[in-house]
Amino acid sequence: MVFRMRRTIIPSTCSARDSGFTLIDTVVLTSLVGIVAAFAVPHFTRLANSVRAAEVITLGARLRHAAQSANAQSLVPGSHVSAVTMGGKTVTLRNGYPDATAGGICNAVFDSDGFTASEGAGFVTFIRADAPSGKQCSVTYQAAPEAGSTATITDLDISDC
Repeated sequence: MVFRMRRTIIPSTCSARDSGFTLIDTVVLTSLVGIVAAFAVPHFTRLANSVRAAEVITLGARLRHAAQSANAQSLVPGSHVSAVTMGGKTVTLRNGYPDATAGGICNAVFDSDGFTASEGAGFVTFIRADAPSGKQCSVTYQAAPEAGSTATITDLDISDC
C-alpha cells in the first residue's frame, strides 16, 4: 500500500489590510510622546537657563582676570603706558586698567561671543544675546575712576537667564 501525501497550502491569516499600524496604535504612540515631552521640555528649559547664567558668571571672571592682567602689565617698573598688548590686540588703559570702551575691556576679553556690549560713561555692560528679558542675564565692567583706584565688576545679574 502506497500512501500519497498531498501538499496542502494553508492560507495566510494576514491580509494586506492587516499589515500596518491602526489608528489606535498611532493615537497611543502620539499620547506617549506627548507625555514624555511634557516632562522633558521644562527640564531642558531650566538647563538652558542654567547654562546662560554660568556663561554670565564666567564672563565676569574673565573680565576680572583681563583687568588684573592689564594692570599687572602697566605696573612694570619704569613703564608709563596708556595701552598694553593682550592676545595680539591693543588694549587702551585708563588709570592702569582697561578703559570702558571697545578698544579697552572689549579687546581685553578675547571671547565674548553671545554677548552684546553696551557702553556708557565709564562702564560697559555685557548682556547675553539670547536672554529671555532685557537687562537681565548681564554683567557690568566699570573702569577705574581715578588713579589709585581699581576697576570693578558689578551688577552680575543672572535672574531670569
